[in-house]
Amino acid sequence: MYDPAKQALCLSVESTIAQRIVRAKRTLAEARVPFEVPRGPEFAARLSSVLDVMYLIFNEGYTATAGDDWMRPALCEDALRLGRILAELVPREPEVHGLVALMEIQASRSRARVSASGTPILLFDQNRALWDRLLIRRGLAGARTRRETDRRTRTLRVASRDRGLSRARRQAGGRRTGYASWICTGNSLSSHPPLSWN
Repeated sequence: MYDPAKQALCLSVESTIAQRIVRAKRTLAEARVPFEVPRGPEFAARLSSVLDVMYLIFNEGYTATAGDDWMRPALCEDALRLGRILAELVPREPEVHGLVALMEIQASRSRARVSASGTPILLFDQNRALWDRLLIRRGLAGARTRRETDRRTRTLRVASRDRGLSRARRQAGGRRTGYASWICTGNSLSSHPPLSWN
């Protein structure tokens, strides 16, 4: 989803961002805020924000909104580098693999998207010999990893909820009321939100 605040952040000049980082570090140090790795819902929310910003960086490189150049390849490369690092840090997150795969495949056409004079070339008019085969292979591999990771994640969720269901039934002595009570807590096997490819 488009977020004007995040877009504005990505388009800020480097010196402004540097000053904000310095001020933020000073504020955190003075408040003695402990460093903690987020977990559960908080982790998911923060990961979503990281992916949003990463994709904004990539998009600004893919189709620049400022400057004379139609593309800014360095930004695409930075987004890809960050995405690959993130995929290594959280290998069980399907969304990360999906986003990296999308960026890899999009970036594979970079050399064919602009003519020598700097004008954009539509997809059907592009010279496919210029497409980067390595990035395409990486993108397709990332898409497969995303699908496999998604499948494993869903399997683990169902297994975890099955254990919870069995535990709830045991605690209720096998009575139907125990099962109904467990369902009312929002833990039905079909209640988890679908994973999407952002």
